[in-house]
Amino acid sequence: MKVKLYLLLVMITVTIIFTSCKNNVQNSIPQLFEDNPATVSWNPLKTDSIETFAATVFVYEDSNRRTGGAKLREQYKMSVKTVADKQYVRLDFPAKEKISAKSVLTNGSETIIVDTETNKIEQKIIASESDLKLLNDLGYIISQHNLSKINLSRIKTEAMKLALDMNEDKTEKVLSIGLPSKYFSTDKEKRLSTKVCYDTVNELMETVETVTEMEDGSIVTVTNYPVYEEVEDGRIIKIGQYSIIDTKSDVRYEGLEEIEYFDSLYDIPELSHREYEQLTEAGNAVTIENFPLGDPADPSSTEIIIELYDNIEINIIDDSVFKLIMEL
Repeated sequence: MKVKLYLLLVMITVTIIFTSCKNNVQNSIPQLFEDNPATVSWNPLKTDSIETFAATVFVYEDSNRRTGGAKLREQYKMSVKTVADKQYVRLDFPAKEKISAKSVLTNGSETIIVDTETNKIEQKIIASESDLKLLNDLGYIISQHNLSKINLSRIKTEAMKLALDMNEDKTEKVLSIGLPSKYFSTDKEKRLSTKVCYDTVNELMETVETVTEMEDGSIVTVTNYPVYEEVEDGRIIKIGQYSIIDTKSDVRYEGLEEIEYFDSLYDIPELSHREYEQLTEAGNAVTIENFPLGDPADPSSTEIIIELYDNIEINIIDDSVFKLIMEL
């Protein structure tokens, strides 16, 4: 099946300043999606909308402070069910050494952690009043589980009702909405800005960008990019997402100023094969898989989290998957 990736923002570099919704990122992020195409199964009897969505999620991470490229960090099964705008989400994590398989289920206001094998509820978490207010006021706008096209007219109506900062760029075909920082600030973190952008042509969430001042004074910009795919009959579905976490800090670690460092692999001096053999024979050659890069006295960094969806099942799983959380 031929597909078209709606990689809403591609190319250039990771070390960028986020000033608008239309930004660019390095090639390696979309390339990972190209190299790992998702498989999609759709219930032919239910084609009008996405009622249930399930996928295996592969989470990779990468950093400009080390070599080696993106590394697989974890994988889990994600299931989502929508009922009258309310979403039930289930995440199934496999068993690890000395840790049994766990499932995390939530309906937004309540979350339970379950032993997957016994279905015994081990922990129940109820959202705080501030979290509930956030969900009530902004939940429809900031939902990260938008799996296909959205009702952009409703988004605009909700934003106008709450008197949010809203701007539509008809040239770039982008609607941007700024959210009040008071909803997201804590004692240890001061939210400086939160912006959600939508593609007005395809009616898709395009980016979510947050800028936060941390307790140590560092500024952390997190930009999330959903990735969509056009499947048969023009349907567009989400096949993953990636987040760029850009940390800028004025702090300098003392005692590390004299350490030699390299900003990239291209800065490392090359050895001849003979020189390498001499070092190996003398026991002075050591293989380092994730070679550290950048000034060790500077904690600034750019991290990348990539989530690939595979074995996507649409309108196939039944309600029994969500039974424990739907009964609360």
